[in-house]
Amino acid sequence: MKTKLNIFCLLIFAVIIVDIIMATDVMFSGIISGYNNAQHSKEANVESVDAYRVVSLVPNEITWRNAITITDSATHKSYKAWPTQINLPAEPSSGIAGRIASVIIGIAILVLGIITLVSFIRFVLNINRNNIFTRKNTKYLKRIGWCMIIIGLLSTIKYCNDLYAATQTFSLTGYTIGYSDAIYTGTILFGLFSLVIAESFSIGLKMKEEQELTI
Repeated sequence: MKTKLNIFCLLIFAVIIVDIIMATDVMFSGIISGYNNAQHSKEANVESVDAYRVVSLVPNEITWRNAITITDSATHKSYKAWPTQINLPAEPSSGIAGRIASVIIGIAILVLGIITLVSFIRFVLNINRNNIFTRKNTKYLKRIGWCMIIIGLLSTIKYCNDLYAATQTFSLTGYTIGYSDAIYTGTILFGLFSLVIAESFSIGLKMKEEQELTI
């Protein structure tokens, strides 16, 4: 029983880590890409792009006027296509205030991520000690839930700001930049689910205490 539980907990732990890394993808990709391309840029004497941002495109209309031509490398045939995503260099936030806000959001996400991971580890340890319906577990679940919701909201704000900055420097005829993918629904839903589980634990704990008082 506990083996299966621990396996599921490890999977959730991995998902949380991936979620946090994705929430700070521009920061991490910038550091990694900058490190890997530093020597290449010096040797080739070319400008290196440290980080990319995936931007969703919405075609204003599906006609030949806004189609692009792609070539199949195997058959060398050309086809018309309408791109829905494009990689753009991640432009820094405009102005000192924007850059400071971006750094603060990044740090806040990392801190909240650490709190989430520590709370989840403590929750799993309590479960393995057969301390299930306890106030500490309820507290850990609520902390995880609120942290994940705040991470999702902060990431959404940062992504929307990046997309807005992209619209100021990039324009593709016949397309508009979409904001639908900017919302970190997975992270927010995970946080809400944790709050639901925490409330269920709280109700179960209250019922247990009432039964003990009745006896």
